[in-house]
Amino acid sequence: MPIHSVFNIALLVYLVSFPLLLAANKNVLKGKNKKFNKGLKLGRKIHPYVGITLVISGFIHGYMKLDGKFMLHTGTLLLSALALNGIIGFTFKRMRKKKLALMHRIVGFVIVGLFLLHYTSPWFFGF
Repeated sequence: MPIHSVFNIALLVYLVSFPLLLAANKNVLKGKNKKFNKGLKLGRKIHPYVGITLVISGFIHGYMKLDGKFMLHTGTLLLSALALNGIIGFTFKRMRKKKLALMHRIVGFVIVGLFLLHYTSPWFFGF
C-alpha cells in the first residue's frame, strides 16, 4: 500500500477516533483524568485542520491514482462526504445547533462505510 494511502487512513482513523475518545472520557473516566483532558483539548483544536488535510490529501490521492482524470467512483463519494462533513462541522462550530452536531456524527458513520467500500471495492459502481 502506497505511503500516501497509509497517511490518509491514519488521518481518517484520528478523525473517527476523536468522538469515541470524547465519549470514553465522559462516560468511563468521568472527565477526571487531567492528562487525558489536556490531550482532548489539543485534539479539539487540531480536529478541523486534520479534516481539511484529509480532504486535500484525498483529492491529491484521487488525482494521482486516476492520472488527472475525473471519474465518478467510490473515492469521489468518500471525498464528497468528507467535504460535506467539514462544512457541517464548521457550521456547527459557528451556530452551536445540536442538530448539526448530530448530522456531523451521522455523516461520520457514512464516511466509515464509504471508506470500507472504497478500500474493498473502489470500482463498485463500474464506471
